[in-house]
Amino acid sequence: MRFSTISAIALPILSSFALADDTVTVSDLTVRNINSTIYSVSFSVANTTCSASQPTAVVVCGDSPYRFYIEENSLDSYNLTIYEQTGVAVGLYKEQEVSTICRAGPTGATDYVCQSFSNSTFTLTFDGQ
Repeated sequence: MRFSTISAIALPILSSFALADDTVTVSDLTVRNINSTIYSVSFSVANTTCSASQPTAVVVCGDSPYRFYIEENSLDSYNLTIYEQTGVAVGLYKEQEVSTICRAGPTGATDYVCQSFSNSTFTLTFDGQ
């Protein structure tokens, strides 16, 4: 009985700490796009480097609690979702559009290197809103 009473009180309090919003800055986003396919991506978030070649699923950023998913809106605009794991199977996230400026890449007319022209601030929440 005592354990269930303590659990009933402590669990909501501990959960609220784990799910507090977090604001992070994404900087130095670079996307290489070949034939309308994301060939590679790299950026920094919370002093962590995130990168992947041909990302098609959620990518873990090294040993950090951060993960990301990216998809193309148009050649100069990408939807970037940042995830932050705050506990076992619990976390925060935010999807938002990031604008880039693109230039010709080294392999031809359908190869582009696109870079963000400013940092992007993401407010990560439990429901992504």
